[in-house]
Amino acid sequence: MFINMADEIIRGGTPEERLKNKKQNMKALQVLGVDPSRNKLKNQLGVDDKELDAAIVSSYEPSPPESSVEDMLKTKKQNMKALQVLGVDPSRSKLMGTLGVDEEELIEAIHSSSIIEPCTSNSPD
Repeated sequence: MFINMADEIIRGGTPEERLKNKKQNMKALQVLGVDPSRNKLKNQLGVDDKELDAAIVSSYEPSPPESSVEDMLKTKKQNMKALQVLGVDPSRSKLMGTLGVDEEELIEAIHSSSIIEPCTSNSPD
């Protein structure tokens, strides 16, 4: 009983009275053109009307689509094809960069390593 009386004193009346007051307050705010949820949002975020409006507008603007793995693979295949058409071997360029050699040195190294020594087999005949 004491808790109910304390609750009425602290909150300003019985639950029925509080509900009636809340409805009246909401109606008054609506007539004044005030949106209580918007005001609460501004207070929680610590922004003013202009910043809140800008954030709301930017949230509705379409953003560029996120590229999927399939799109990236498709683009990579297209890029590889374009490089082949142009006569550029990307693996050769990468190899030259990794080894720190120019194209002539790379070609020379490839030719010198292409001489394969015959493999001796120790299989009995």
